[in-house]
Amino acid sequence: MQAMVLLLKAREASPKRGYFWRSWMATVSLVAMAKDLELHDHYDTHQMGKSCGSTQHDCVAKTRVWQMCLVFEAMIGGPQGKANGHLIVTLCLLCPGRYDFSVEADTVDYDMPRPIPGQDATELQIARQFTQYTRVCKNVYQSALMFGKLKKKTVDWALDPAFVAHNTDFSLWLREVPEDMQIVYPPDGSAPWIPSHMIANMHCYHFLSIVMHFRPQLHAVSDNYDGVWKQHMLTCYSAAKSMCKVQEAILKTYGLPGLLCMLRGISFHIYAVLTCTMLHLVSWKKSI
Repeated sequence: MQAMVLLLKAREASPKRGYFWRSWMATVSLVAMAKDLELHDHYDTHQMGKSCGSTQHDCVAKTRVWQMCLVFEAMIGGPQGKANGHLIVTLCLLCPGRYDFSVEADTVDYDMPRPIPGQDATELQIARQFTQYTRVCKNVYQSALMFGKLKKKTVDWALDPAFVAHNTDFSLWLREVPEDMQIVYPPDGSAPWIPSHMIANMHCYHFLSIVMHFRPQLHAVSDNYDGVWKQHMLTCYSAAKSMCKVQEAILKTYGLPGLLCMLRGISFHIYAVLTCTMLHLVSWKKSI
């Protein structure tokens, strides 16, 4: 499974025809193998106070790999418009594509890891950062899942109370990020200092998830452009500006390789910039 994850990453450097479909098929295989290894029961086993029967090193690996399965389903399957194992065309770019996930969100460990005797300090930092990243993807997962359920019930699914209530989960993530993973934005508008490209890219994913979650609500109330629309627009626009500043900092500090390090490589950043451009154009037109 770890080898397949490395191959997925390697393909980002030179994507060829069918790249996205092959990436999704690799994700399907990863999740199937993980379940064969009973990784979906790993978190519950520990919650019940039982031992998983593995060494501390393998236990950490099990947690990380299952977290990665949720990340891949949310970040690879969702944007491609997958449903029921078949490729579909997402007719409206305002909503996520896939919503029939095989990884149940409550089987994934989102608790911040604690030091383990004999564990390398660097490994602990990686585990902490990846847990925070998984929490970002959990929000994406929940948005997609609610879309799948609500779109069958009503046309105005974006304004459903359950979907709107999910709004607060995004600001909650930013408030709960540990101090060593926070990013402070200078008041003069210059690029912020970033602890690492991993943390910076994690914040980019968070800001993009805000835009993608609020955009359907923004579209649903666009007829009147009232106070509700303006509030949603300000939320999206603020996230877009922060994301651009973080990407500027990544380029300044790490160069182009810094943008290639996270999942989906440069494709993610190109999509993120295009999304931000759309919001900039709307904000200029409405003089926000």
